[in-house]
Amino acid sequence: MGRSREVKIYALCVSALLIATIFSATANSISPKEETRGSFPNYAILIEGGAKDNDPAQECFHRDINYAYEVFTKKLGYPEENVRVLYYPSKKEDVEDAINWLKNHSTKESDCFIYLRDHGQSDGTNTWFCLNPDELIKPWEFKKWIKDLKYHTLTIFIECCHSGGFWYYLEGENRIIITSTDMMGASYRGMFEDRKEHGIFGKVFFDSLSDGKTSYGEAWEIADAYVDFWFAYGLEKTKRFLDLFRDYPILRTVFLLYILLIISLNQPGTFIKKMLHPDDFNPKIDDSDKCDYYGNRFPNRLPRNTLALKVYPVPQN
Repeated sequence: MGRSREVKIYALCVSALLIATIFSATANSISPKEETRGSFPNYAILIEGGAKDNDPAQECFHRDINYAYEVFTKKLGYPEENVRVLYYPSKKEDVEDAINWLKNHSTKESDCFIYLRDHGQSDGTNTWFCLNPDELIKPWEFKKWIKDLKYHTLTIFIECCHSGGFWYYLEGENRIIITSTDMMGASYRGMFEDRKEHGIFGKVFFDSLSDGKTSYGEAWEIADAYVDFWFAYGLEKTKRFLDLFRDYPILRTVFLLYILLIISLNQPGTFIKKMLHPDDFNPKIDDSDKCDYYGNRFPNRLPRNTLALKVYPVPQN
């Protein structure tokens, strides 16, 4: 009987040893996909361009890049080494180097984000991003640079005048292309609660993303609605004038009464149209799902279940 009990104990010990050995072997042979789950998989590149030295708008562009960096690193929790920033003045070779850095780090599990901020130019047929006083980034160049980039999704946000001209060249499978306006339109700056000037669309876009629970598509919807409701109908321009008289309450009141008088003497909307044509600032979005260069002069809701509404800057639980 004692002999039988010893045999059972021995058998149990051998079984436990075998199970431990199998588990250890399995743990050491994790697939590459599973292996990346312990590290942060997403990456971002932020690019500040510049059309000329001593440009009054440059401070705004610089501020917008810094705010985007703050959102990704401090609010969304991106490790600093996962965010590459190019400040003005940068050259094309610097941009190519940043994209090569992304190619060396991103995987098929990575949701990548690229943000370009500056002036834009257009001849009515083509659009260019002003990288520095001597170099313009052309859409077909950028298309070539991002070729062969590995990613789960790639979101490219271009905030400059005429930025809508980029989407045709950059659209692709599992890509989201966001532009602050269309090919013919302007992309405006405005004052915010910090009493500083920001790109209007971009500031609201990154504000929306900062909670980590808003998708890129939802952030586009919020910023688009802000532009269409607030700016495109003249309110932002009115606010700019009122801000000029912030320290002069009497002049501020006189100007406000003047605005009310003009509106009362014109048909509804006439004054607003004179201040700013609604089509002048028209955000766009394109993805490989249901959004095909989407967005018009009115606040837009994206088609349900489209790719842009499913992609978040950080993994969701």
